[in-house]
Amino acid sequence: MSKHTQGFSLVELMVAVLISIVILAGVGTAFLSQRQVKISADTQSQLQNSENAISAILGPAIRGAGFAGCESLGPQSASLIKNPSAKLYNFQSAVFGYDANNTAGSGSFATASDNAANDITAGHWTPVLDSTLTAPVGGWVERGSDVLIVMGAIPGALPLPVTAFSTSSTTLTVQANAVNQFTNVIPAVAAGSIGALSDCGKAHVFQITSVSGATLFFAPNVGSPGNTATIPAAFTYKAGAQFIPMVQTVFFVGKGTGTQSSLYKAIMINGAWAPKQELVPGIENMQILYGVGASGNNTKWVPAGSVTDWTVVNAIQLAFLVEGGPSANAAGLSQTDGGVLAGCSGWALLRTCVTVPSDGQLRHVYTMTVTIRNAQL
Repeated sequence: MSKHTQGFSLVELMVAVLISIVILAGVGTAFLSQRQVKISADTQSQLQNSENAISAILGPAIRGAGFAGCESLGPQSASLIKNPSAKLYNFQSAVFGYDANNTAGSGSFATASDNAANDITAGHWTPVLDSTLTAPVGGWVERGSDVLIVMGAIPGALPLPVTAFSTSSTTLTVQANAVNQFTNVIPAVAAGSIGALSDCGKAHVFQITSVSGATLFFAPNVGSPGNTATIPAAFTYKAGAQFIPMVQTVFFVGKGTGTQSSLYKAIMINGAWAPKQELVPGIENMQILYGVGASGNNTKWVPAGSVTDWTVVNAIQLAFLVEGGPSANAAGLSQTDGGVLAGCSGWALLRTCVTVPSDGQLRHVYTMTVTIRNAQL
């Protein structure tokens, strides 16, 4: 007896293939969906990490602005440093800034081009951006982003007790060997660096012209830019006053070393900015408002170009446009920072509308408000 093997009919085979295709399509869709969810989750985590880094870096720097030993920078302090026009080396206030006047002459709209070339036109900021920030090859700052300068004691430095002070010889001596604490601090106490002398009732900021052991000299008309004069005899400091080294730090958004714009900082050392440091990648724009008012009470929030007296700045609002990575939603995260701008079809950063490319990158507006602890009360 012969045996016949029965196979699948053509119809059955086609049905099986169709079912397989449906199953594979479902698996593929689920895989792509899960992959997109993971990408979005990773990108949002990246955004959060960037925002945490901004807070950890800028928060302490702004809160500590104006610290000059037991006194604060303000109306009762005086700077001996020559400063005929530029704000650099002007330690009369705790902070200073430049407002990007942006595009079309409106001052209210800016365009964020990811990792755009830096700008060398100082007039694109109000006040005019200091030439030291446009002079480096290609400039340092991207157009449309504000710039913040913070003045205060070197982070981590402690006030040193003064054992002797002489107005006539323009010298002060700190406690023996105490100056050695600055050996590993940059900028170290040396000729050309900046220091402050205070006694809790007044403060004077000066440029150190030479150092001999624990004795610091601050003679007038020596070095660059140098001091305009010595401390007047009426402001004689007694033993027990405090000395602390001072520094200026600039924060700005510039072209990054990778594929994204970045938040940078640089510190002023002996008349020149030290090499800039890339802090946080993925920062496309920074906008700043300053809370001003007498007796420590904010009466209004204004951009840098509208601040007429920097000694009455009590707090700072900052907004950052932070870019993460690819998003399932080409429009990016919906953002609300409390800023409502008529006619703004982009992202509202405080009082500035920032338009961004439709590149499918996930973005978020991060805002923070920081009180200057050493503002005058």
